Amino acid sequence: MIQPAYTRDDLLAAIREVGICAGDVVSLHVSLGRLGLPRDVDRDFASISDVVVAAFLEVLGPSGTLLVPTYTYSFGRGEAFDIANTPAAIGEFAECFRTRCAIVRSRDPMLSTAGVGASAVEILGGISRSCYGSGSVFDKLFQHDAKICTLGLGLWWATYCHYIEKCANVPFRFDKLFAGIIREGERETRELWTYFAAPRINNCQSNSLAFEECVRDAGLLRRAMIGRGAITMVGAREFLECGLAALRRNSWFSAKGPACNQHELVTLEDQRVGAPTYEVALPMNASMRQMIDAVWTLPRDLVSNGFDAALQALASQIPLTIHDVPTGAQCWQWIIPEKWTCRDAYLETVDGRRILSYSDNPLHVASYSHSFSGVIERDVLLSHLHVHPVLEDAVPYHYLFNKAEWSLCCSRQTRAMLTEPQYRVLIDAEFSYGTLKVGEVVVPGERPECVVLCAHLDHPRQVNDGLSGCVVGIEIMRRLQQRRNLQCTYRLLLVAETIGSIAYLSTHESLIPLMQGGIFLEMAGLDYPLTLQHSIEPSSEFDRCCELVLRSYDSQLRVGKFLEVVTNDERQFNAPGVRIPMVSVSRVRTPVGRNGAWLYDEYHSERDDPMLTSDIRLEQTVEAVLAIIDRWDRNSIPEPLFRGEVFLSRHGIDYDYSIDPDYAQACFEIMHALDGRRSIIDLAWDSGRSIDTVRHIVDQFHAAGLVHYRNAHKDG
Repeated sequence: MIQPAYTRDDLLAAIREVGICAGDVVSLHVSLGRLGLPRDVDRDFASISDVVVAAFLEVLGPSGTLLVPTYTYSFGRGEAFDIANTPAAIGEFAECFRTRCAIVRSRDPMLSTAGVGASAVEILGGISRSCYGSGSVFDKLFQHDAKICTLGLGLWWATYCHYIEKCANVPFRFDKLFAGIIREGERETRELWTYFAAPRINNCQSNSLAFEECVRDAGLLRRAMIGRGAITMVGAREFLECGLAALRRNSWFSAKGPACNQHELVTLEDQRVGAPTYEVALPMNASMRQMIDAVWTLPRDLVSNGFDAALQALASQIPLTIHDVPTGAQCWQWIIPEKWTCRDAYLETVDGRRILSYSDNPLHVASYSHSFSGVIERDVLLSHLHVHPVLEDAVPYHYLFNKAEWSLCCSRQTRAMLTEPQYRVLIDAEFSYGTLKVGEVVVPGERPECVVLCAHLDHPRQVNDGLSGCVVGIEIMRRLQQRRNLQCTYRLLLVAETIGSIAYLSTHESLIPLMQGGIFLEMAGLDYPLTLQHSIEPSSEFDRCCELVLRSYDSQLRVGKFLEVVTNDERQFNAPGVRIPMVSVSRVRTPVGRNGAWLYDEYHSERDDPMLTSDIRLEQTVEAVLAIIDRWDRNSIPEPLFRGEVFLSRHGIDYDYSIDPDYAQACFEIMHALDGRRSIIDLAWDSGRSIDTVRHIVDQFHAAGLVHYRNAHKDG
C-alpha cells in the first residue's frame, strides 16, 4: 500500500515553483502512481485526479488553459476514432480527465488531446491532419508558447519531443499515412492522417531522454519535488530551440538503436522483415524481349525488393543513375510510402485444401495489403476477394495503397467454386522503412534543354502496363547514345507509377524549366495502332511535333485529348505548377473517349504477359518515338534574309506545277509564311504539310542563302 506523501498545498506550491502562472497554457503528462497518495483525499483514482486538476486550474485561473494527452492510436490499431467516446489508452489519469473535466477534445485519431480553459477550443479545434506537423496541436503549443509539464514523470515522457524531431525532419523517423473512420456524433468521415513514425522494434527509436538532458544542461528545465516524485516544466519555444540546435549539430542526436544512417536502417529493417532478395541475370545488350522475360514475374510493388531488383537488372543495359527517396519523405503533396513485403499468403478450406497462394502468383494478394490470419465466413471472404471486371479465367492486379485493409485476388471461375461455409485465410505481410527508387538515363546534347521519356516499372507480373514502356525507353536511349551533335538533352525516367514521377520532379525542381516536352511510354507492345494522347497544352510546339510525326508514321493513328485515352504519369508533368507538355504514346484497343471501356481485355491481369507482346510492335514504337526526336532535335526557326517574293528558279529552287502541283504550291505557301518567329514545326502545322516537306523546302532556301537558321530550343 502506497502511503500518503503530499498535501494539496504541497502540490500548489510545486506548481508555482516551476513557474506556472495565471493565464498560462499548460500541456500536462501525469503518472500519479509515482507520486504517492495525497493526504485527506479518497484513495480512488478519480478523486486523486480531481485534486491534481483542481490544483492546476486554481493556479492557471480563468484565463489559463490545461491540456492533457488522451492518446488512442486508433488509426494505427485499425480502429475507428469516436471523438466523444473512444477512451484514452495512456493511463487512468488521461481517461479521468477526458470524462470528468474536459470540455473539448481534438479530433486527432492517433494523438488526441483534451482540454479545459480559455484557449482550449482555439488550440484543439481546427487542427490539420498531421499529428506532429504544421497546424497540429503540438504546433499550436509552440505558437502559444505553452509550458510543457510532467508530473511524476521525467520530461522525456513529453510527446512534444517528437514534434521537435518532426521540425528537424530527423532521418530515423518518417511520415506515415493512416486511414480510418472518425465519428463526430452521428457523422462518420473516412480520413487520411499523417503520423511521424519510427521503425518498429529496436532498429532505431527515439531517445527522448537526450532532450531532457539537453534542456537541463542549458538551464531551461524547472523542477520541483512533490511527494515521491517531481514536477518538471520547460517553455515550448525554448524547448524547441534547444532541441533543434542539438539536432543541427547531430541529426541522430535523439536516436537509439544499432542503425546510424539510412542505408543501415533499411538493411536492418529488411533483416527484421525477412524481405527476400532477387537475382536477375541479363546478357550485355539484351534485346527488349530478353529484358521483359528476365524481370516481368518479379513482385514489382511501389517500394519493394522486387522493384529494386528489376531496376538493377535494367541498369546493366545502359548507364543508369538510381535516385533513392526515403520512406516518409514529403514530395510536394505526397508522402513516400513504406516498403511492402509479402512473406506468405494463401486461401484454403478449413480441412487444409489449398486454393490459391502468393508463392504461385504474387497477384493473388492485393499490393500493399495488410496482414490477416483466421477462419472466416464465406460472405466475409467474398467481401475481401477481388476479381477481374472483364476476364473470367484471369487473376487481376489490385492494390490497396493508403488503405488499412486486406484483400486476396482470384479469377471469376475460382470465386464461383467457393461454396463452403468457412475458409482459412493467411496474409503474412509487413511494412518497413525503405527507399523509393527512380532510375534515370541521360543522353546529353549541346544544350541543357531536354525532352523527358518516362515509363513505370511497377505492376508485378505484368508486361504491357508499364514494363513494355521501360524496355522501349531503354532501347531508344541506347540508340541516342550512338548519335552525335544532338541539340537537346534527353532523359529517361523509370519510376513507380505516380509517386515515382512526383518524387523525381519534387527533388529536381531546377530541371523543370529546362523540360521542353515529354513522352510517357506505355502498352508499347500490343498489336494495336499507335495512340497519341495530347498534353494539357495541345497547341504546344511539342504536341504538334508528336502529332505531325505520328500521323505520317501510322496511318491508323488515333489522337485523344489530355486524360482522354489512358491516364498515367503524364499527369504529374502536366500538373499545376509544373506544366511540362508531356504526351502519352501507347497502343490500346479502346477508342478515344474511354466511356468506361477497358483499354484491352488483359489490362491489370496475369494475362498481360510476354505472349501478349509483339516484338514487331515494340520495335515500331521505338522507331516512331525516335522519329519524333529526330524532328524535334532538328527543329529551328528560319529567319528570312530577303524582301518580297523570291525568284525561285534564279536560286535553283525546284518546283514545277505541271509535275507536282502540290509541292509547287507548298513552296510558295512556305515562302510567304517565313516570318522569323515560327519554327519548322509551326510552319508544318499551320500549312498542314509534313515536317519533312517543310524542312526540305526551307533547306533549299537556306542553301541559296535566303534564310538563316536560329536554334528553336535556346529559349526553352
